[in-house]
Formats: sequence, C-alpha cells, structure tokens
Amino acid sequence: MRSIVAKESYVTARRTVLVIFFTLLMILASYARIHLFFTPVPITFQTFVLFLSLAFLRDKSYMPQAFYLAMGISGFSVFGNGGSGLVYMLGPTGGYLVGFLAAALIAGVIMRRVNGVIKSYLLGYVTLFSFANVIVYIFGVIWLVAVYGVSFRYALTIGVIPFIAGDAAKIILAAYVSYKLRRLL
Repeated sequence: MRSIVAKESYVTARRTVLVIFFTLLMILASYARIHLFFTPVPITFQTFVLFLSLAFLRDKSYMPQAFYLAMGISGFSVFGNGGSGLVYMLGPTGGYLVGFLAAALIAGVIMRRVNGVIKSYLLGYVTLFSFANVIVYIFGVIWLVAVYGVSFRYALTIGVIPFIAGDAAKIILAAYVSYKLRRLL
C-alpha cells in the first residue's frame, strides 16, 4: 500500500513539474519570434514545445496550453512582444493560440491510447506531431477567415504555406528528440 501511494505521489509531482516546465517553455517560445513582412503571423517555436509536451505529458499536454492561455487572457505578458489580454487574442494569432490547446487535447488523447506504438517508432511521433500541427493550422486559418474576413485561399497563403517547411523541420526534430528520450517518457 505504501509503495502505491509513493508511486502516485511521484507521478503527480513529475506531472506537476512537467506542466510548469512546458508552460514556461511556451512563454519563452512565444518571445522567440521571427516576423515575416508578408504575413501578420510570426514564426515561433511554440509548436516544437507543443510536440514535446505531447510526448512527455500525453493526455495531460493540454494543461500547459490551458495555463498559458489563462495567463495571457488574465493580463500576464506571455504572448510574445508583451502581448496579453482578450484584445491580443482577437489578433491574427488568436486562432493559432486556441489551436495549440485543441491540438494538445485531441492529439494528447491519441498519444495516451497508442503510446506504446508511437514510442516504438520515429514515424509514429512524426505522424502524431504532423496531425497536431494540422489542427493548429485549421484553427489559425478558420480564425483568419472568420475574424479578418479574408478568403480561405488568402488565409492559407498567409497562415499556412509560409510555415510548412519550418514546421516540418520542427516536427522531425521533436520526433527525433522524443524518440531518443522514449525511455524517460
């Protein structure tokens, strides 16, 4: 009985530390941004952090995303360039921010259910992370169309196409790191 309680305490403590760690990484990644002159959506390393949180937290990977969004909406300057609040959320990156949470929820459940298969194959991580990235894209594009009234084609042009190569590199790097660290997961 004592060992079961000790193991549960360890798991809870580990998860808490990881949630805090990935929340802080999301904040830091939001500040590491590259602005492109032809799109209001910057390049960040937040999807890379999202992918790693999926590998380490599985179905709990939504927690850092929820804390990150709650902090930003509450007025903490966590959205990069000092952005915060609901006004920032209504900006061009609002859909992507919500997409991070949606991707963590959906892909996190998948990760939890097929963890053994994904952990065993590099391609499993690549597939899951690609799926999560598509979810982020979907939310970002829908947001651009709905909030800014741009066409679907234009939303793809400014909100997806410029980011595909960089996101593919982040997916491959995150998959490689996750695969190599699979014994710790």
